[in-house]
Amino acid sequence: MRRGLSVLLSAVALAGCFHPVPYEPDRAVVRGIPAESARAELRRVLGAAYTWQHGSDYEVASVTEDSFALREKEGGELRSWRYADLAPTACTIDGSMTDAIFIRFQGEIGAFDQATLENGIIMLDKREDVETLLDALASLKADAGARR
Repeated sequence: MRRGLSVLLSAVALAGCFHPVPYEPDRAVVRGIPAESARAELRRVLGAAYTWQHGSDYEVASVTEDSFALREKEGGELRSWRYADLAPTACTIDGSMTDAIFIRFQGEIGAFDQATLENGIIMLDKREDVETLLDALASLKADAGARR
């Protein structure tokens, strides 16, 4: 029942108007963030994020030099993303029944995409956390590229 409700809420929520979050990481700032600090901030912010199930639906499984992984608590499925492959986007959605900011790790959020790990979409409540997440991901992506 909970899963069906989350699917319904996701479809209703994401049918609203999308508003990109106007934030682009500053390249000079990103280059100055040590990789260890970026990984620590990424772990912290991902720990505060959630999906439609709210609360304890996933945990941060790993944050390494090349990627990060989140594990679903129900079923234990592991989802991972390589920094080199990231193209994160963030937006708010009118009529979404939440003031949260939606972040997709790779590409744009579509009108009927559910905010789930399977779709690579998480939600954050604080704009500062979104900016920290985008800065950390940009820094780690640059670091991964420099090590190639």
